[in-house]
Amino acid sequence: NDNREGHELYPGSADEAVTNDNREEFVKRYIKWVLRDSVKAQLAALCGGFAQLVAGPAAAILTPDDLEQIVCGLPHLDFKALEASTRYEGGYSKDTPVVRWFWKVVHSRPLAWQRRLLTFVTASARAPLGGLGKLGLTLQRAGPDTNRLPTASTCFHVLLMPEYADEAKVASKLDAALRHAHGFGNE
Repeated sequence: NDNREGHELYPGSADEAVTNDNREEFVKRYIKWVLRDSVKAQLAALCGGFAQLVAGPAAAILTPDDLEQIVCGLPHLDFKALEASTRYEGGYSKDTPVVRWFWKVVHSRPLAWQRRLLTFVTASARAPLGGLGKLGLTLQRAGPDTNRLPTASTCFHVLLMPEYADEAKVASKLDAALRHAHGFGNE
């Protein structure tokens, strides 16, 4: 089922073959069409919405780096700040053994693992504006010791973790959960 739609990059281009002599011009026009002209309406809507949010003097002082941080979040991950700001529910507190083991595991892992954990819990590998301390993570008890893996509610930044019996089990269950976390952008 080849249901492709053609588009002339310039008048008469549909009848013109791409050759070594005109290939650079073809590529230049094709890129312009794909990245700008073919999405003109969508880009206009995006720009209009952005202008409503950031208009006037605020727009003039934003740097490209500021804009990237607002839209994408911060690349630096401070898990100590996340630990200090995490809420605990379901009978957990910062002093519950499984919670202490959880943070020991998190702090001992490499940055790539920590990013996977953050993505597992939030669906984003970056910190929000203001850093991980502003994330609003909740670590919630999901029953007694079990062989079930931890789960997450990404919309609410909740990690649901059973009350595992020891640190080794916390580590192995977190590792398994992150290894198998696929779907909804967690790939």
